[in-house]
Amino acid sequence: MLAPDRPGYDGRPALDFAGNARRLSAVLSNTGVERAVIVGHSWGGGVALQMALDHPEQVAGLCLLGSIGSRLSWTNRDRLLAWPGLSHAAAAAICCTAVMVPQLFVAATGSRLPHAKLQDVRRQSRSLLRRGTLNAIAAEQRFLVERGEELARRLGEVAAPALVVTGHKDRTVPPAAAADLAMTLPRGVLVSVSGGHLLPQEAPGLVADAVQRCVADAEW
Repeated sequence: MLAPDRPGYDGRPALDFAGNARRLSAVLSNTGVERAVIVGHSWGGGVALQMALDHPEQVAGLCLLGSIGSRLSWTNRDRLLAWPGLSHAAAAAICCTAVMVPQLFVAATGSRLPHAKLQDVRRQSRSLLRRGTLNAIAAEQRFLVERGEELARRLGEVAAPALVVTGHKDRTVPPAAAADLAMTLPRGVLVSVSGGHLLPQEAPGLVADAVQRCVADAEW
């Protein structure tokens, strides 16, 4: 398993979906991996979809968790948060909320976490309160709005098998968006599970099962 940080969270400037896909393609090539199942959560699902579009020879399958991609994935609120000058302040406010009141941040996503995992959210969010990382969060919000429409238009070109996993209480990327994504992808399959948007933290066993299913169904 490879779990590289996205550009913007590794000391380098943030990149859009296509830039992330190029970087991920290079990671696979440099480690000698010919084909892989690409797992993407939330915004990272956009990177997985872009990988399947731009580098299909390296993609054996997709596992999309609470993933963007459908036009229903973003709202007028997202467009507002992407405005220049507002996006950075919004990123800082979200991270500060997650540090100071993690239970409020988690509840806003539709997820429920035990106390120990709330402390993990607090620690992880505190690590994001740096200028470079906040810039990356703000940039990715703008990329979602600016590049998301093009990505949505091309979903019909994705040839890889794709498992779309949604939490039935997800308030960040709602189940309707996941259903639309699965229906639009030529080989999309929808799975609805108990939980909200933070499925990797809330339901790691279900996520592991989904990844194993993708590996078993992938085209190697």
